[in-house]
Amino acid sequence: MDSLPVEVLRGNLALFLDPQAVVRLSQTSRRLHRDIGLACINQNLVENFEEVGRYHDGDWFHRSFHLPLVACRQRTDNFVHSVTLNCTWRDQGWGNRKGRIFIVGHRRSDTGAIPGICRDGPGEGRIVWQSPVAEHYVQSLRMWFRPRPDEVYYLWYSPGGGGGHDLRLMNVVLHALVFDDEQRSYISTYDSLYRQGVILSPLSKASGRYSCSQPYLHVPRMISGVASELRRQLEDHGTITMEEGDRLQTFLAQFTSTPLNTRSLAALEDITRVQVEDHLLSERNPPYVPHVAFIPGVVWN
Repeated sequence: MDSLPVEVLRGNLALFLDPQAVVRLSQTSRRLHRDIGLACINQNLVENFEEVGRYHDGDWFHRSFHLPLVACRQRTDNFVHSVTLNCTWRDQGWGNRKGRIFIVGHRRSDTGAIPGICRDGPGEGRIVWQSPVAEHYVQSLRMWFRPRPDEVYYLWYSPGGGGGHDLRLMNVVLHALVFDDEQRSYISTYDSLYRQGVILSPLSKASGRYSCSQPYLHVPRMISGVASELRRQLEDHGTITMEEGDRLQTFLAQFTSTPLNTRSLAALEDITRVQVEDHLLSERNPPYVPHVAFIPGVVWN
């Protein structure tokens, strides 16, 4: 096993395993740990979500919050193995059990017109995971899927119609498992950007304090553009030939703890580009909420 090429370990073997199995595999030896190169990005999505099913459409599919995008650049060593959501959940605690949740992938080309509620399914979306029916008591729930580069993902739910049905999700946390390089360029860059406020937590975004129209997005846009240009210079010429190269490298160095090379520049470019796309996606398709959802600190418009 230790003698397998990295491309076979990552591109063939690891992608046949679920998240828990591939983590266990990477821990069996130092070489596998290095060659598989797993890193995990954790994000708290929602503290407490409660939705009551209306009498006439509670059995329909309702679109809720979208799952934060993670860079998925297939032409480098950094790409996503899987995305896992963990939470606890329950229904109203009595009567018939109807509540279910779904993770749905939507084509990026369709994200300007995703419906908020549908009778027979989640619009044109592709269901990548669906839950069993919610119990009357609190249970742990684990959901996972493999993201596609051409899709974005939303959590949909069906609380149940006929009156009296309720669906509750608590402490929803997203774990993105990514393949990184030996220098851990991706996870180091992500952590550095997060600590400096370039990447915001989903709870901060949902609070409404940050808007795509505010100057906040100028910083990730600038980082992405500069990193893209410097990366192309290195790939085409093996060195940075721009007159402003030194100043631009100094500007980018404050956002990553790894040396600037094609991989760390690609990580900077992808992470900040995805951050901008994530904000724009939030504005185009806010959660469909037929009743006011009880999420402390969050105001749905």
